[in-house]
Amino acid sequence: MIPEIKLDEETLNLAKTKGWQLDWIQELEKEIPADGNVTIEQAKNLMVKFWATGGNLINMKAGIRNYKNEVDHSKDVMFSQLKANAPMEKDGKVPSDAARVRIAESDPIYQSRCKERDMAVALYEWVEEKLKHIERGHYMCKFLAGDMQGDRNRTPGEELSING
Repeated sequence: MIPEIKLDEETLNLAKTKGWQLDWIQELEKEIPADGNVTIEQAKNLMVKFWATGGNLINMKAGIRNYKNEVDHSKDVMFSQLKANAPMEKDGKVPSDAARVRIAESDPIYQSRCKERDMAVALYEWVEEKLKHIERGHYMCKFLAGDMQGDRNRTPGEELSING
């Protein structure tokens, strides 16, 4: 079973609006037997599904990374502009650097960009974690199916365990 890392509803909605579908990962997780015991045929089928899912996750990871970088850049530009355009103090003095930072960080649009970036980072880490487990599952099924250096003389229908 792939360990479950929870994403909040807002982050899931961000993924949906950007077109990153996560449903097929959950469907794959349902196909993994709870006790970890699989037949050779199941191991072969899961091996192929893990491989395909891993490819999809790699593509999704690249898209999320690009999105995070775009949000990062726009957040940094906005911060610089807010800091540079900070209003003068009441006595006509130029505000200190700390005051400019405070003004920039208190802007609601800037705060929403920071939150959007945090959600992209959380989604990226979630996908990275799923990818790690899916790759491990692929190689474990490949081994159990006899496609690696392991035992190639297994009989069809023989029960195998993917739990270790």
